[in-house]
Amino acid sequence: MAATKYDSFEKIWSGPKDKEYYGPDMTLGEVALIILRLYSDKVMQVYDPTGEMLTGGQLLEQSRRLAHAFQRLKLQRGDVVGISAKNTTYLTEVVIAALLNGTPINPLHPDFDAETTAYMFEITKPKVIFCDLDNYQTLSAVKSSIKFKTEIILLTGTLPGVRNIRDLLADGCTGYDEKTLFACPHLCGDDTAFIITSSGVTGLPKGVTRSHRSLLNSAKIPQLFTSDTVLFCFSPLYWISCIFTLLASLVNGCRRIITNRPFSVEYFADLVERHQVSFVLTVPHHMALLAKSPERQELAAKMESVKSFVCSGSKVPLAIWRQLYELLGANRFSVLYGLTESGGISKNVGGPLGSEGKLLRNVQVRLVDPHGQSLGPNQTGEILVRLNLRWGGYYHNPQETQVTVTPDGKWLLTGDHGYFDDEGCLHYQSRDTDVFKCNHFPIYPKQIEDVILHLPGVQEVAVFGIPDEVSTNLTACAVVREENELGGQLTEADVKGVVAEHLSDAFHIRGGVFFVDSLPKTQNCKVQRRKIWSQLSEATTHLRNKALIRSPAMSCEVHYDAASRTWFGPRGKDFYGPEMTLGEVIMRVLQINADQVMQTCDPTGQELTGAQLAQLSARIAQAFKRLGLRRGDVVGISANNSTYLTSVIIAALLRGIPINPLHPEFTEETVKYMYDITEPKLIFCDVENYHIIKSVNGKLKNPAKIYLVNGKLEGVLDISVLLNDNDCITAAAYVPCPKLHGDHTAFIVCSSGTTGMPKGVTRSHRSLLCNCKNPNTYTRDSVLLSFSPLYWISGTIILLASLLNGCRRIITNRPYSVEYLLQLVATHKVTFLFLASHQIALLSKHDSDVMELRAQLQSIRVLIGAGSKVCKAVSRRMYELIGNQRFVVGYGLSEMGGLSKNVGGPVGCEGKVMRNVELRVLDKLKMPLGINEVGIIYARLRFKWEGYYRNPEATRRALSSDGMWFRTGDIGYLDSEGYLYIQTRDTDVFKFNNFQIYPEQIEEFILRLPGVSEACVFGIPDEVATNLTACAVVRTKSPEGERLTADHIRNIVERHLSGAYHIRGGVYFIDSLPKTPNDKLQRRKVLGLVQQLEVEAE
Repeated sequence: MAATKYDSFEKIWSGPKDKEYYGPDMTLGEVALIILRLYSDKVMQVYDPTGEMLTGGQLLEQSRRLAHAFQRLKLQRGDVVGISAKNTTYLTEVVIAALLNGTPINPLHPDFDAETTAYMFEITKPKVIFCDLDNYQTLSAVKSSIKFKTEIILLTGTLPGVRNIRDLLADGCTGYDEKTLFACPHLCGDDTAFIITSSGVTGLPKGVTRSHRSLLNSAKIPQLFTSDTVLFCFSPLYWISCIFTLLASLVNGCRRIITNRPFSVEYFADLVERHQVSFVLTVPHHMALLAKSPERQELAAKMESVKSFVCSGSKVPLAIWRQLYELLGANRFSVLYGLTESGGISKNVGGPLGSEGKLLRNVQVRLVDPHGQSLGPNQTGEILVRLNLRWGGYYHNPQETQVTVTPDGKWLLTGDHGYFDDEGCLHYQSRDTDVFKCNHFPIYPKQIEDVILHLPGVQEVAVFGIPDEVSTNLTACAVVREENELGGQLTEADVKGVVAEHLSDAFHIRGGVFFVDSLPKTQNCKVQRRKIWSQLSEATTHLRNKALIRSPAMSCEVHYDAASRTWFGPRGKDFYGPEMTLGEVIMRVLQINADQVMQTCDPTGQELTGAQLAQLSARIAQAFKRLGLRRGDVVGISANNSTYLTSVIIAALLRGIPINPLHPEFTEETVKYMYDITEPKLIFCDVENYHIIKSVNGKLKNPAKIYLVNGKLEGVLDISVLLNDNDCITAAAYVPCPKLHGDHTAFIVCSSGTTGMPKGVTRSHRSLLCNCKNPNTYTRDSVLLSFSPLYWISGTIILLASLLNGCRRIITNRPYSVEYLLQLVATHKVTFLFLASHQIALLSKHDSDVMELRAQLQSIRVLIGAGSKVCKAVSRRMYELIGNQRFVVGYGLSEMGGLSKNVGGPVGCEGKVMRNVELRVLDKLKMPLGINEVGIIYARLRFKWEGYYRNPEATRRALSSDGMWFRTGDIGYLDSEGYLYIQTRDTDVFKFNNFQIYPEQIEEFILRLPGVSEACVFGIPDEVATNLTACAVVRTKSPEGERLTADHIRNIVERHLSGAYHIRGGVYFIDSLPKTPNDKLQRRKVLGLVQQLEVEAE
């Protein structure tokens, strides 16, 4: 069993701490769609009585159709869907459809009588009720008795005039397409997913609300469930156990066996054997029947496939428990203690008989005495469970909710009593009862009530305890007088006197006599004593978060707030929880895609599956540990893409070691400059640049160990040393760095260095998870390609997109050419292509026939161009080649990721603001500007940013005074439709006769000329005009390039632009422009270059 920790100061027991896998706004419906799509060909559900099977794809399609049918039924977000049915084929799809539409599900037991069913449905008021043919008459009677309008739909069978599930599926087909928008994007994790009926031990059943977030994080247990797990539970959906197994199947991709047949031990064993069930969630009654069966040994033999029997619902008798240990084994049979309100609390796996075991992950428990004072080990008290997530309470029952939580709203009062032993095992003893103590003496209310009821004028009476610091409780009573003269004459003294006359001192009324009009009761007229004092006392505290605070509705469009002059991108949800890290998620994705080829190295043809990548990564991570690398140490990368580099990256992420990738063609000076800052403990490089890295390493203050990743050199360490580590372990056994969380630095990427030496841009696990996890863009069928080495943020993004979404990635260390690109696309059927701007320009100007080139790019679904401005002429050509929905221009920063993208928008713009991005435009006085006003673009930081590595001054300059906004350094504006237009960098702007000259405005026209490959406009200092506008031009190697003259360039500028923009400083023809290794133009160096080359202006 996992350890339970005890804080002796706070007197709180805590289970193992774990991270929320999913983001706080993710919902069950969204995750279910992703998982069903992921396992579209796998059988996810088997209905045992008929043998009917449904794959993930079939469940997905039918669920979406039903969700569409729900919309046609006018079901809106927040409306309730009632269910009173057994497990049958279409029940799962109904649940998924309701989750997609944001309609909470209220499942009742199909055997409930009409009275109990009506009682619950009067509370939840479902707009539609699904039932079976077997209990239709009961539901029909309920419909006639309730005071609201609802429709009954049959899940099984048919009746004349009654709609059934097949009718609904047919309705959902009409007008349905895959782009139908369901309510789930507008929901948040705290919204109610289920309204589950409580057991009613202390009164009538209540509607327990459970949120998407609480159920998602309860059901996602990768350590317990894999895609190979086969789940089974006899319970109908009314029980939380059935809900759990259904959601565990949908969230973890497991097969689930369902049945509507009644339980018998023979049927149970037979079903398990036929379907090779591996996980069973069951109840004590069923397991007792198994333990007592004369054929128990033969039945147990049939169930050898089951790895885990989990028993929950009530206390397991010790004798039965002992027999089950002997029959099934202590490590296969476990007991779970939990509540409908909060889920599982503790679990006993092979622990002491009779105990509820150790606390589950993220669970905290206190024990309190009747005064609310915390108790320690071996002291019996009421069990309180900490509410880590927002709880919506009991549906439409704020009074009951209020008395079920502590005044601060942080702890749930379970009503159960128990204690923790010295080993941290929880021992449940009893439910809270009507018995209370006064001066250590147990008070039995009925004894006192029987005496008071003999008084003339007493119609009803209830005795209860009022908490008291000295006496524990003071005995009090509530009395309902008869409506007659005797009742009117009845006094407090009469009541106290008759008790004092007939009972001993311990039973005397010291807490007061309260005359009331009525007593709180259950539907079957039982007095609910625990409610009396709460109703009598004046509440001074309120339930925390009583009012439901919702996030603004999510939109698919850009929103402009005129008051703050801020542009907001569409709202989106973080798929993963805030503490999740890249390494943890990647290893889980690799295990899911164990047999799928995840990486192909084109030059060698070597392929790696998910399982192989995971195993290699675990080995290297273990080697890092053996080498003494600790969290926060840096690993340097100066290498091209090659087979084992990916596993080095994953290993570093698992160990909490930030990765600092440099370009493999960096000069000694640049490499030393960066490694002086980041001080890597290890450096991975290629054979080709080893001499540079070795030379730099000798000059570092703290030299690193150098490893080759793409080959061998005599006397030099290489990757095989780490892969052959004797201390290696399996991928499944590897445990990621436990103290790592989402805000820790994952990568230290280099800034573009357009204004000097590059800076180390820190990127956190959380920010990269949110940038790269996109199920709408990437699927398991996607094949990704980028020529970028890891130094470029595009190379990092493509690598992580592959690992987080389960896609194949094509890698190469060969240089880019259009011919090689087309060869790669054809060979590997590439679907997602990420190219730098100059690579796209070369593709657009390729001399192939348009129809032939279009055919060669047919497999490409998305081609993203980024890195620098894509000129209009190139964009138009790419629109012609692959269409304006497949060619996407992206604008982003190494510091933040993507900020905007142009999908089919106006040519020349950077598109619309991306999801969860906020932009502002500020003038030089840092005042916000509005629509179509040009200024410096600022982007809001969503996540904690550590800034530039070991460079606080540069970090300070990059941020607004409040630290919330990042200064991009780019000049531009946003128009009335929310399109972003970048004109230039603020450092590129120069003045001519007090006119602001934006170089890219002039370059846009020059680049239209035939024969122009590249152009750069710059200023030449002048005493009179401040600057004279000049340009440097690279000709194409073609007849048009040979014919190109300076007059052609001057003429096109003068024809399209005003006099201030005319070329007066000369036209310089050169062979190439100075650029950074990531292809960004170094405009400041152009003047020096033409002077150095002594090129004469034309």
